[in-house]
Amino acid sequence: MAKISFSIGDVSFELEGSEQWVQSSWESSFKSMVAFTGSMPNTNMTGSSNMDGVASKPLGILLKETQADKNPQRKYLATAAWLHAKGQKRVTTALVNKALKDNNQVKLSHPSRSLADNKKEGFIEKDGERDFFVTEEGLKKLGIANG
Repeated sequence: MAKISFSIGDVSFELEGSEQWVQSSWESSFKSMVAFTGSMPNTNMTGSSNMDGVASKPLGILLKETQADKNPQRKYLATAAWLHAKGQKRVTTALVNKALKDNNQVKLSHPSRSLADNKKEGFIEKDGERDFFVTEEGLKKLGIANG
């Protein structure tokens, strides 16, 4: 089950259903809501609302929006950022794999390679043996960084 909510001024709209249905319906519903209210909300993802916006999206939608649905390295990074947005301070490869599985997303064939590639590019910083966090550079790569 997936759910997404929109608010523009005093008007709110919520979609809830299968993840596939929400993914296929949210954009047209959002455009209809904008047309109805006659205004376009600020969609520039800056400041703390960036991660709030990430946290409110189903993982599948975030993967598509960040062009991470078909690229393993980007999928790993976007999933880790999504977990951070959901309140996870440190992430592990096991948590990334579980999030993908729990959200009906295709698993990564070589998650350890995706972690290593992201670390090499400075998008992820390790904290101990297994824990890591997404860096500001990683968020910028996904287009969800502050500023």
